[in-house]
Amino acid sequence: MADFATCMDPGCGTRAKGRAAACPACAGPMRNNGASKVRGGLLLALGLFLVLFTGWIAATVLPAMLPPTLNPGDGPVFRGTAEQGRTIIGLLAALAVFGATASAYGAYMLITGRQNRAFMTLSLLLFALLAYIGWTVLGWGG
Repeated sequence: MADFATCMDPGCGTRAKGRAAACPACAGPMRNNGASKVRGGLLLALGLFLVLFTGWIAATVLPAMLPPTLNPGDGPVFRGTAEQGRTIIGLLAALAVFGATASAYGAYMLITGRQNRAFMTLSLLLFALLAYIGWTVLGWGG
């Protein structure tokens, strides 16, 4: 794939062959495709870590959250309310979806060398959901 640069100004978006520091059309800053690939690799690695770590947490914690009739009794038992249990499961699911989205976006950036507004918007919405769930969890104590 040939090197190219894309103007970072949302109103311009001009693409130029080769590496450029300033946009030939609007003189705004340019983003070179190599930077997106580095960020894509980092995003892919962090997303995979989130998915794997969340899966490990779920496999460790969720058996303790089973109703007493399904829990064999040889391990820890969840003593929270049903609402707290649903919130924990929702948080783990949201983290896993956020990690999977980050992994997919990182792979996209590695392959194409470009960013995508739809992936960025989805990532921000998922982050907002995680922040809301986190705020809910912090509200348990008081």
